[in-house]
Formats: sequence, structure tokens, C-alpha cells
Amino acid sequence: MMKFVIVLVGVLIGLHSYFLCEIPITGEETSVLDEGYSYEPLKAPILTGNLLHVVSWLISESPLRYLLARILLNDNKIHLVRSFASHFPHLPPMYYPIDRVSAETWNTHQKGADEWPLKQLVKIGVSSKRSNAFYTVMDYHRVYEAGLAIPSAVMAGVVRASKELQPQLKMFSSFMEEDVMVQARLSDARWAAGKPLSVLDGVPVAFKDMINVKGHLIYDGGLDGSRSEVDDTIVERFRAAGAIVLGVTVMTEGGVSPLGYSAHFKGPFNPYSLEHYTGGSSSGSASVVASGIAPIAIGFDGGGSIRIPASMSGLVGIACTGGRIPFEFEGPVISVVKAGPIAATTDDALIGYAVMAAQPQPDHFYSQLYGAGGPPPARVDGYVDGVKGMRVGVYWDYVMDSDTVISHHYLKTLDILKSKGAVVVNITIPHLKVISLSHAMKIMSEFSLCFDKKFYSSNLEPNTKITVLLGKTLTANEVIAADRVRRYAFDMMKGLFKDHQLDLILTPTIPLKVPRLPAHSEDSGENNNPLVYQLLKYIFMANLIGVPAMSVPIGYDEDGMPIGLQLLGDHWNEHKLFRAARTIETEFTERKRPPIFFDALGEFTINL
Repeated sequence: MMKFVIVLVGVLIGLHSYFLCEIPITGEETSVLDEGYSYEPLKAPILTGNLLHVVSWLISESPLRYLLARILLNDNKIHLVRSFASHFPHLPPMYYPIDRVSAETWNTHQKGADEWPLKQLVKIGVSSKRSNAFYTVMDYHRVYEAGLAIPSAVMAGVVRASKELQPQLKMFSSFMEEDVMVQARLSDARWAAGKPLSVLDGVPVAFKDMINVKGHLIYDGGLDGSRSEVDDTIVERFRAAGAIVLGVTVMTEGGVSPLGYSAHFKGPFNPYSLEHYTGGSSSGSASVVASGIAPIAIGFDGGGSIRIPASMSGLVGIACTGGRIPFEFEGPVISVVKAGPIAATTDDALIGYAVMAAQPQPDHFYSQLYGAGGPPPARVDGYVDGVKGMRVGVYWDYVMDSDTVISHHYLKTLDILKSKGAVVVNITIPHLKVISLSHAMKIMSEFSLCFDKKFYSSNLEPNTKITVLLGKTLTANEVIAADRVRRYAFDMMKGLFKDHQLDLILTPTIPLKVPRLPAHSEDSGENNNPLVYQLLKYIFMANLIGVPAMSVPIGYDEDGMPIGLQLLGDHWNEHKLFRAARTIETEFTERKRPPIFFDALGEFTINL
């Protein structure tokens, strides 16, 4: 009997060690140092409907929750992050990725900013021709400048269309018709006096539902909204440029899912196909732009939340360098999150960037962390100069690990860049598996901190509960190990750009066609971590180490759904991404409006 008890206790201790704690590492595991390409599929159940509710309860609320969560984490080999970090014991952990440039580099950026000041860019615009598919900021500006329409007349149509499309697309979480018209009439007066504030005066812009917009209900994708009494810095800057704030756009709860569907708001939907995801978490922002309601909408990106919806919705989206755009969070600062515009065209994205990045904010937490004179000035010099001489890094094993139709359009676009004088450089990015797991651990742990109070008191979506509980189950060792891997990735990528003299790295934005919404997901959404992990294949690096990345449309699949290309740059080098993106856009003349589209300026542009 005593032997049986001893054996039973041993078994229980073993189960506790494996299921409830970290998997032990021996220090002798060397396979984690293999530099060959590896991006293994994630192991996790795919859940919708009633099954999702049951599993969510088991993982997030039942007495077995930590056991089940630990099984999922261990089954996906997160111990590899600790194992990898153990081989670099002297590498200091990095919580917030900051690239402090030399005085010489800082001055170079200042000269580039002086060459084409971003403040002036908002005033003069950037394009002399219309897009072949979407109306641009400059289209609105020319209509007003030519006296073909006043802002209130155009906005009356935008308001009407927004109300008509809302039941189909579910893109707005807060929309105040009268407020829009008040703003429009103020713009009328400025134009009548010949004193528009910028090319954005009278142009509609929308903001993601995690940005404070005065007077609007802000939900952060959840059930309980609170009316904002202030504007975020980003919103203030757009108002100062004369832009008309349309409203707040639906996002996935807390930004947890990049799929884009909010169970709370039962949307939004993709204007290219109501049967496909729009991408998230800035999903409503993408839907607003793709449907023609506005040329610019603002998003945040902690794991592709700007680039993924831009790609899935046929748009341009840039997640800027971490710290480039000052903004405020109501909750804890998330170290992987950056801000940026989702736009109809590259020119529009540049104008949005000009508004958001033109002015430094010395009292912002990032400027204080950076120290000295703050981050280097934003610049856009070279925007119209083409790509001749630009060095483009390609990791072939990585980029070709994608659907055939994705790789086809990728190679086609790469040939265009080469024909315009870009130089393709073969590169290798080691340890992608471990680096991607580190990003997943960072974002899960930071999400769980954001939801620490709501998790125990609010009615969260079942998918959100699962994600937050997984983050809560991570140990301190694992999170610190992920921060050490972040430092490794930061230094490795800086060396890659320097050693190969790269201007950018080119990948697909996502490796597969736009996913379809599954059956039985209307009420509760979907928990599909294997799909999410695939969507993040080319995304995670920019968030983990804070470099800028941009998605631009390059084609459509056989179902007519958009395909995006990602441009990844070095810190503070957004200008190089814009330069390459403009070249790609100039050559991609086959852009198509989605079936659900509002022709905002059609009746006014006949004589332009």
C-alpha cells in the first residue's frame, strides 16, 4: 500500500510539473539553435458555436482552467523560448524596443524632414491624378477647390450612405449624424472664406474604437462603452487639419483577434465579400475605407491589426515605428502596439502619416523613454524618386511558404521592383519559430494585464476569455525569456539591415487567401489559434522589435479577394516604405472597387 501511495504521489508530482508548470529544460537542448527555416503549425482546437462556449468555460472558469491552459501552452513548445534564452545568459531582457540613433543619423533625418516637411505635406497634398478605383484626399480637395461642391453637401451623402451600409457592414460602433454635419458646416465657412486649414479640410476620417474621440462612446471592442470627454492626441491633430470626424469603428474585443469579427457588434464585414473576414483588429476602419465612406481611418497594430485588415480589404496600411505616433491608452501600455493609418491609396496613407507624425510630443512617455531630444524627426524625402538602387531583402524559404496565388503575385511584384532598378538581396532570418513564440507570449501576457479587472467582472467574448487566461498562465520565467529573445531579435535584425545595407525586407502580408467566416460563428465568433498563427507568419517581427511595416495591395485571388504585400523597414525609416509602396501602386493599375461601395464624389467629379 505504501509503495502504491509513493508511486501515486510521484505520478501526481510529474503531472503537476508537466501540466501546471513549465517544461523543464536541461541546457543540453541544441536543436533550438538550428538556424534553418521553421514555422510549424500551431496545435489547438478550432471552436465555434456552443462548443466554443463550453471549451471557453473549461479553460477560463472551471477548476481545471490552469491545467487545460498549461496543456495548450506546453503542447505548442513554448519552453523553446526559455531554452533559447538560456543559451544567451548575458543578453539583457528588452521590455520596450527603443532604437536610439547617433547624433549623425538624427541630423540626417532632420535634413530629410526639412527637404519635404510633413507639415507642408498636409497643406499641399501629394498627387496630381485620381486613383483608378478609390476617391482620395486630393479628390475631395479638388472638388471643394473648384467649387463643385461644399463639404456639407458631400457629407450629407456620406452620412446617408453610412446609415444605409451600416446594417450590411456593421462598421461603426459610434456615429453621430448631427455632429458630422456641424463639422461640415464649419468647413463650409472656412472654404467660403478661402481659408481651408489643409488639404484635409472637409475630408471624412474615422477612428478605431480604442481611441478617445470626444462625445463618442468608446467600447474597446467590448460590451460596455463609456462616453469620452476628450480627444486623443491623434484625433486633435486631424481636427486641427480640418478633417471631419465621422465616428468610431468596430474592432475585435480588446484587439485580441486579427480575424476581425466582433461577436458583440455582429460584424464588421468585408465590402469585397460578406462571407469573408475583413481582418482585424482594426476591422471597422478597413471596412469604412474599402466601402468608400472615407479615404483614411486610423488603427492600432499589436499583431498585424493595421496590416492584416489592409491586406484582406485591398487597402494601404502602415504600422509605424514604435513610438513614432504619440497616443494615449486608458489601460497599461502595451509594448507591441503601434499606430498608423489605413488608407485608400499610398498618397492618402502618407497624408495621414503626415498629420499623425509631424509634431513631436516631448511629454509623451515614449519621448521620455527615448531621452535627449526625443526620436528622430519623421521624413518623407524621396517619395517620388522611385526605387532605383534600393536594396530589397528576400528570405526565399520564408516568402515561398505561402499559398500559390500569394507567391505568384509576390514574385510578379518583385519583378516590377527589379525592373525599376531595385536590387534583390538574398537573406536569412534565423530562429523565426522562437521569435514568433516570443511575440505571442508578449502580446498574450500584456493583453491579460489589460483585462486583469474585466476578466473577473465582465461578460467577455469566449475567445477573449481563452486568450486572456492563456496569458495569465504564463510564468515570470517565460515572459522574461521572451524579453531576452526580443533583445536577440532586435540586435539580429539591426545587424541584418546594416550588414546587407538593406532598405527594406519584402514578404507577403499574409500567407493565405482571405479566410471565410465559418458557419455558426455569428453569435460568439470563432476561436481559431492555428489560423491566427498563420496570419501572423510575416507580421510579428515588426511588433516585437518596433520596426515599421506596411501592407500594399498587389492583386486578387480567383474569388476576387485582395492580396497584400508587406514592406518591412528599419527603425525610423518609414520614408523608404512609402517610396517603394508608391512605385508598386503606380504599376498596379488593376485595383477594383468592392461590390459594396459608396460613390462619394461621383456626381461632383465629372468635370474634374
